[in-house]
Amino acid sequence: MNKHFTSIAAAALLACGCGQQDRQGAMSAIIGAGAVAETLDSLSRKYPEADTLLMRRGVELTARFWLEQDGTADEFRAFCLASYLPHQRGELQQRFADNLAAVNGGFGRMSTQLQFAMHVERGDLLPVDATFAEWTPSAHLSDDWFANKLALTLHLNFPYYGLEERNAQGMGWSAEAQAAANLGQCFASRAPEEVHRKAATAEVRAEMYAMDYNIFMHHIVDAEGNRYFPEAMRLISHWGLRDELKSSYADKTEQGRTKQQLIYDLMLRIIAQDIPQEFINAQGSDYCPASNTLYRGGAPAATFAREPDTRYARLLDVFNAQRAADPYSPLYPNAITRAFDAGLEMTFGEVEALFKELLSSPVNKEVAALIGKRLGRPLQPYDIWYDGFKARSAISEDELTAATVKRFPNAAALNRQLPDLLQKLGFARARAEELCSHIAVDAARGSGHAMGATMKGDTSRLRARIPAAGLDYKGFNIAVHEFGHNVEQTIS
Repeated sequence: MNKHFTSIAAAALLACGCGQQDRQGAMSAIIGAGAVAETLDSLSRKYPEADTLLMRRGVELTARFWLEQDGTADEFRAFCLASYLPHQRGELQQRFADNLAAVNGGFGRMSTQLQFAMHVERGDLLPVDATFAEWTPSAHLSDDWFANKLALTLHLNFPYYGLEERNAQGMGWSAEAQAAANLGQCFASRAPEEVHRKAATAEVRAEMYAMDYNIFMHHIVDAEGNRYFPEAMRLISHWGLRDELKSSYADKTEQGRTKQQLIYDLMLRIIAQDIPQEFINAQGSDYCPASNTLYRGGAPAATFAREPDTRYARLLDVFNAQRAADPYSPLYPNAITRAFDAGLEMTFGEVEALFKELLSSPVNKEVAALIGKRLGRPLQPYDIWYDGFKARSAISEDELTAATVKRFPNAAALNRQLPDLLQKLGFARARAEELCSHIAVDAARGSGHAMGATMKGDTSRLRARIPAAGLDYKGFNIAVHEFGHNVEQTIS
């Protein structure tokens, strides 16, 4: 679970109508149409050759964000006259770009360090690690930059363009115009520090829950008490369980099918939170997910405490934190528009249409029939992860792991060989080495992720789960996926 996922999850809850109700906006702008018109008139006389459309957009946007604490209507007009700089727009744009890069980059570096113990396998977590990770140095940035009117100066000179406008006009913009439009997306919310802090805390707690959710697979048994997974196998939910299920397609025997069904039954128990609390991250008992039976000392337990609804409590916390920002976000008034229009730069309707097109395609029936024929059985829900169309599916997981463990015994070995991977994908050697000099590998607590640099000269972090025995194939598969993100992050 990561920030992008949890934000989308919150948006999904909103899309389902969960908890929606009428609320008063927390931002009460005080600048009316008359004050805007007077300000535009004054600016037009001061700058008769300026782009009047751009000027109007900037003044109207600034008026939407101007609150009572910022001053009176007369002070608004005086601010606009002093801060609107059409003849120095290029210099002003560079000033904001340089300083925002320094500020956001500095906060990014701080956050990377504060969350390091939580993300990277460096011994036991200490109680203070969660507190460090939850602390958000940038939470007060919006408050500060609106208070000193830097954010208002940005809105005045670099007004916001909606996604539809950017899609319609953006292809004809110069690089400078594209950069100016990107600046206009900054400070789209005037949420106070408390709202930012609570949102960051909710995200971190959700991430910590996911990263610390492991199952010792040797202790998963069927109804007869048989074991199917190696003793050392510890899988994170959900990435590890999914990848183990996928890898079992290479095992054409009945055991391969049994392993898949056990994992699927386990997933259902995790989703419903029927799974025993004492079985998570522990090896002191055995568990049959099909019957939801816990075995202590080989005997069925008469009772056990199921996992509390923590998974959904964490998602609800993220949802509520996102929702708390709505009244302060006039440009993106809900989590749906922030996640899709601002984050993905695709509207909710466009994404919905893509899913409908994909799911309604007649090709799906043909593919399903082919998969069923290959498997020799009716399709199951977990066959969405069918992996048989890839060449590696003909090679057993054990063979693949033997190769990756030998080649990548630790994080340093993976780091050294990253340029080799890029070169085999077609990158020139010099370019591969240049890119990889800005990417560092860490042994992850969770399944792995890519953390991009937030300023020039900084390093992107590739987090891969590397057991003491070396990088198994599941970890390698995830690491290469995340490495692709790192390359994109570094180039960007």
